[in-house]
Amino acid sequence: GRAAAEAAGYSDLVYLAEASRARWEYRKANGSQTFANFSPKIRAEVGDAGDGAVVIERNDAQQQTVEYSENGQSLVSEMMILAGEVGAKWGSDHGVPLPYRMHYKPVIPNEGDISEIENEYSRSANLTKSFTRAVLDCSRPRSHASLGLPYYTQLSSPIRRFNDNLVHLQMKSVLRGEGVLFEAKALAELAEAAYFVEREIKQISQQCDQYWMAMYFRERMERIWECTFLSWKSQVHGMGYVQIDEVGLQVMIHLENPMRLGEKLRVRAVQVTPRLDGNSVFLFEEVSR
Repeated sequence: GRAAAEAAGYSDLVYLAEASRARWEYRKANGSQTFANFSPKIRAEVGDAGDGAVVIERNDAQQQTVEYSENGQSLVSEMMILAGEVGAKWGSDHGVPLPYRMHYKPVIPNEGDISEIENEYSRSANLTKSFTRAVLDCSRPRSHASLGLPYYTQLSSPIRRFNDNLVHLQMKSVLRGEGVLFEAKALAELAEAAYFVEREIKQISQQCDQYWMAMYFRERMERIWECTFLSWKSQVHGMGYVQIDEVGLQVMIHLENPMRLGEKLRVRAVQVTPRLDGNSVFLFEEVSR
């Protein structure tokens, strides 16, 4: 409890935790969207004898939830978002060009039907279909609907994100009294170039993940996996997405029978081909119910 944490000398963390929840509730009241999903954690282990094995685990430490979670990840996430909002407000107040992130409020068809889906992972999968990626406007801040904020820029990770570094350089230049380092047009060109590099890096990373996933499932061709049906890609053609619950992986599968959103099913791998050229294949089929 709070008293025990403060007695142990963690009063600052208690304050941050309370502020984090308050911030989450503030954003939620302003229309922010939260989704439930898992992500797989993939690693290759090498033994003393030089033998190796691929391990995939459900990354519960980075599980996203619909409701606020009392954990370190939520605290850090909310403080990072707060830093981005404060940075965007500073830029707006001083007329400083920054890579402001804008996100339009999505139009969600059949929102009432989606809200009635009991399984939170299936409900989230169907909601995210209506969301588009955020876009940048370097001349002035605009609202970020999915975060529930009037303005926002990313600035909390200058080591791992190039655009965050641009924000830091721009802000420092102005704070030193040297004026803006980048005009809006030049900043937009830099941010666009960074986006294409980042997209290529993500693509390579995804191809690496797919290769190791294929290696993992090739060793487990006889294994039966418990899954949750998430959403349809094409109900007419029987193509849908399922979540392999144990490893937190989402895959597309052909379904012969009607399925209810959130329904449980079992699948097995039927074709697995690890490829180093980025075209790895791992296909699953439903096991008869």
